[in-house]
Amino acid sequence: MKWVTNPEWLLEFLLHFATRHRHYVALVMVVEEGEDLDLKEILRKEVRDSDALFHMDDYSGIIMGQTDTDDAKRAVERYRVNLDGHADLRFSVVTYPEDSRGADDMWVTARRRLEVARRGDLGHVIADG
Repeated sequence: MKWVTNPEWLLEFLLHFATRHRHYVALVMVVEEGEDLDLKEILRKEVRDSDALFHMDDYSGIIMGQTDTDDAKRAVERYRVNLDGHADLRFSVVTYPEDSRGADDMWVTARRRLEVARRGDLGHVIADG
């Protein structure tokens, strides 16, 4: 796991690679609702070594190379189970090429889905729509 300061660049780079080699890329956004927990520390303990973490003003995210929608949803479920209700995290999942044709579209879709997840119940995950 690596913290990145320029997730836009990394996502663009991975999408070029994924397009060339017909791989998947997943973008997961997560927000903690309620308590003021250290989301960066929570995620650091849970994500795979091959994934990249980033933090923005009001959410954090995970960029997963070679990860399709089902695998990204399994990872999110693993985070939820390991946290065992200790944090009210809400998630959005977007994957290339299933949900998007480019980085800009992935960011817009992920943010839109995260807003829907924020209006949902504890641990809500939005991976379509």
